[in-house]
Amino acid sequence: MNKNIKQILAIIAIVLLAGLYLCAFVSAFFKSELAQTLFRAALGGTIIIPVFLYAFLLAAKALKPGKSPLIDTIVFDVGNVLIGFDYLTFCREELGFSEEIITLMTTDHRFSDLWRDFDLGLRPYEEIRDDYLRTFPSYQTEIAAFLDNIDRAMVPYGYAVPMLEALKQRGYRLYILSNWNRFTYDRLSERGDMAIEALTDGAAWSHQTHLLKPDPAAYAYLTAAFGITPERAVFIDDMAANTAAAAEAGYQTITFTDYQTMKDKLAALGVRF
Repeated sequence: MNKNIKQILAIIAIVLLAGLYLCAFVSAFFKSELAQTLFRAALGGTIIIPVFLYAFLLAAKALKPGKSPLIDTIVFDVGNVLIGFDYLTFCREELGFSEEIITLMTTDHRFSDLWRDFDLGLRPYEEIRDDYLRTFPSYQTEIAAFLDNIDRAMVPYGYAVPMLEALKQRGYRLYILSNWNRFTYDRLSERGDMAIEALTDGAAWSHQTHLLKPDPAAYAYLTAAFGITPERAVFIDDMAANTAAAAEAGYQTITFTDYQTMKDKLAALGVRF
């Protein structure tokens, strides 16, 4: 229960008791027949009112429990957990890509390898963009459109901010561990879509740490940098390989599929918000 509410209830109890004793004193002073009754009421209230308040506080705590006794830290991935990133739908519907290009993007390892370079943050965006265009000369127009506009496919989920605010209010420590490139990070920050970061206690972005999940070093960095006790922390990611690596590092894990399922799995760990 809120500390201010407890203080208000305590003040009310004190005022009630003081009022009863004052009435008993005034009645006795004027030799009223009510003096003895009021004095007994004051004595009874001295016992009953604190007991009532204590029972009320216990009931309130039971109805609205605090944070989990087992989990004190929650670590979130960002893409497809806090911010939607349906880039294939974006490419089909917004950029008008053919299925031939979609297949290339999802099956050619060179495409994903270059994207890893983006997320690692060891080379500037322009240099990696040029590598993309040289690697896929037949699709330069399409790939340039994809790279220059991909941040438009990244849309914060409506539940993200309210959820983080509720967890923060409960007293949980919140962190981000995400493979994320500097280019789209800056784009989203400029339009205010990285407000989620301000609600956390810290973030380990791959473009800053130069470490990618599921590399064990990424989890070791997270643990050391923020003083996390993995056994008391839960890591949430949409990629099974990433949650498996987190489990190896000692974290409780949830492989994200949808908001309600995540919420239910957190509740099973004692985390409610």
